[in-house]
Order: sequence, then structure tokens, then C-alpha cells
Amino acid sequence: MDYILFSPVGGTDPISFKRDGGILHICRKYRPSCVMLYLSGEMLAYQQKDDRYREALKSLADECGFSLEIRSEERPGLTQVHLFDIFYQDFEKLLHNLHQGFPRHQLLVNLSSGTPAMKSALAVLAAMLDFHVLAVQVATPNQQYNGIREKLEGFDLKSSWACNLDRRPETYQDRCTESKGENLRSKLQRKALEAHLEVYDYQAARTVGEQMGELLPPEAKELLNAACQRSRQEWKSIGEDLRERIVPEAPSSEERDIFEYLLNLRNRLERGELAEYLRGLTPGLYRLSRFAVEHIAQISIADYRVKEGGDKISVSKMQQDETGRRLLNILKIKSGNHYLSTEDCCKILKAQCAEHRCVGLLQELRLVEEKARNKAAHRIDPITEKFIADECGLSARQIQGLLESAASAILGQKTLEWGSYDHMNERIRRALAEPL
Repeated sequence: MDYILFSPVGGTDPISFKRDGGILHICRKYRPSCVMLYLSGEMLAYQQKDDRYREALKSLADECGFSLEIRSEERPGLTQVHLFDIFYQDFEKLLHNLHQGFPRHQLLVNLSSGTPAMKSALAVLAAMLDFHVLAVQVATPNQQYNGIREKLEGFDLKSSWACNLDRRPETYQDRCTESKGENLRSKLQRKALEAHLEVYDYQAARTVGEQMGELLPPEAKELLNAACQRSRQEWKSIGEDLRERIVPEAPSSEERDIFEYLLNLRNRLERGELAEYLRGLTPGLYRLSRFAVEHIAQISIADYRVKEGGDKISVSKMQQDETGRRLLNILKIKSGNHYLSTEDCCKILKAQCAEHRCVGLLQELRLVEEKARNKAAHRIDPITEKFIADECGLSARQIQGLLESAASAILGQKTLEWGSYDHMNERIRRALAEPL
């Protein structure tokens, strides 16, 4: 892995008490391609006096055999080094710029050099940025508080470098500790994302995912995009490999279409969108009842369509064969063309296969459509459970139960995975938990 380092310069840099200061020690271990030094007015004065920070880093790179680009962010007028807000805003811009300049490198930040305000600002940013930042702490050589510090005024790099014990393998100690804390931004946004999954709101979940930036694992991003397509009934647009993993199999594309729509309808109910749920019953019931006519009553509606794929049937075509004439008699159609409806399908099923379990279920659902759905479609005031109960004597859950029973009777139990969206959600959760 390639690294870059951002570090404020502090009072123990570059070498203190015959040991590396924080900056030098991190560079010794990680050997970054680039280090950006942040110098307040006080530290800049020492840098301008003898170039101690740059020279120490150059000596380290030469001795250890790696290339190191050294950049400086100089703040000559910065004297209020105790103010957190100054550093939070300044560091945030600098870290973003570094990441954009080295997008494939791991960005390190030094939490052991600089003032308490600088260290705190970096710790917060490491936990809140929308890309991964590795915070590194460097322990003091005695693993305790530094206590008395060496005077900075009389620092001599040549002698300090010669006496530095961290240069010798036998006396070197790795004092770096990587922060194991979870990125708080990622944690909070993941919780928000998972809350949207609970109510099957995939557009909102994807929006939160986009705000996570590079903290969103690639597989989770792919799954969220697919979930959005699926929730819009665009499941055929999902890549074949992914589609086969998240969309339940069915004997035919038509059955898959119907069942995916019914699952989507179920999600509206789970979100409490009662008006949308009732309005959505009509196309679902129609496709389900038409499928029953074609596959249970064994009547090919396609033979009588005015045009391929449409729902308008031609009376003249129906008059040409016995089955068509029988349908005209059932539907009481005399002439012209006719749009097939759920009610028409229920009449056909009752006449052709009255004993089949689906017939009674579809008729009950047709009554719900007639009593509650049609009124709901023309109301602007809220649709409540009380409205549904008053209009058709059933709760929304009971209506859904009827719909699921009818679907099972018509499509066959093996093709119906009513927990399919929950399984997809679990895949997304697992992907969110994957390390980057």
C-alpha cells in the first residue's frame, strides 16, 4: 500500500531526547510518497532558521532508501494555536486536496504532533470525512507523558540525527498505533440507510449511500442501484448475474413480471402508503386475473387482441371460432372492440372453472377494488385504515392476505417468495459491513 501523510509540526519534532518525533517516526514506519507539514507561526520560525523539519525528513528518506515529496502549508500569522475551529476548517480543505491529488494512496494523519486543538481537529476529521483516513498515534519513548521538553532554540540537527536511537535496529521501537475507531460518518449514515431499507424506500437508501462517498463498499453500491431499479419495476434492466441473485425465479417472464409487481405493492403497504396501495390494486388484479384466464381456464386472449400486446379485444375475431363466441356470450358484448377488465376475467373464470380456488378470491378482491379503490382514487384527503374498513369491511392486511392467497392459487406456491425483498435487504446489509 502507498501512503501520504498530513501532519502538524509540534514541539518534539523532528527529534527529541534521542528519539524520533511523531512525524519522523511515522515516516520511518510507513515510508509515505508525500508528507504535508502544517506549520504555525512559531514552528515556521524554526523552519526558516535552519530547515530542520525538511532536512530531517530528507535524511530519513536517503538513509531508508525511499522517495519522499515534502510539502509545506505555512501559516505565518497563526498564533492562536488553541482554537479548534480554525484547524477543523483549514485541515478539512487540505485533507480533501491531498486525497484528490493522491486518490489511490492511503491518507495518514498524525495525532501526536501539534497543539491539542490540532490533534482534536484531526481526530474528528478522521472520523467524519467521506473517505478513509488512517489516524496514527505515536507513543513517547518512555510510554508516559513527555514532562520536560528539550529547548527548540538550540536544536542541532546534525548531532540529534547522529544520536537518534531509532536509527539503530537494536534500539528501534515501533511506537505507532493505528486508530481502530470506526468512521462515525459511515456508522451514522449506515444506520440511516438501514432504516430506509426497513421500509423498502430504496431511493432514499441510495441517496444516503451516495452521501457516504468512498465509505460505501462497491458491492453495496451495486446492490442499492439494483434495488432502486427493482422497486421501479425495472428488474429486467439489472445485470443478468445480479438479477438472478436478487429477483426470484419464475417459470416465465410474465409470471416474474406479475409477482414483482405484487411484491412492490406489498412494499407500499409496509410503508403505510394506503392510498397508493389501493390504487395499485387495479393493474395487479387485472394481470393476475388475465393470467388465470389464459392458464387456468386455458383461453388464449392473445388470439382475440386488436393488436399484439394490447388489452383491447376484437369482437369480429371472437365471432370466428367457438371459444370466442362463448366469451362474447359470457361478457354480453355485441359489437365493436372491447377493453378486457378484471371484472371480465372474473366472469370468464366463474363460467369456465367455478370450482377453482382462485375464483372466489379474485371476486372478493374485485369487490374491494369496487368499494374502496375507486373511491380512494378520487379523494384528496388521507386514506386511513378506518376508511378501508368502513368501505369494504376488511383491513389492509386482510386485503393483502387475499391477494397473496390468490397469487399462490394462480401462479403456484413454488414461484412465490414473499420475503424476497427482505432477503435482498440482508444482502445489502452484509455488503455494507464489508471492509473497504
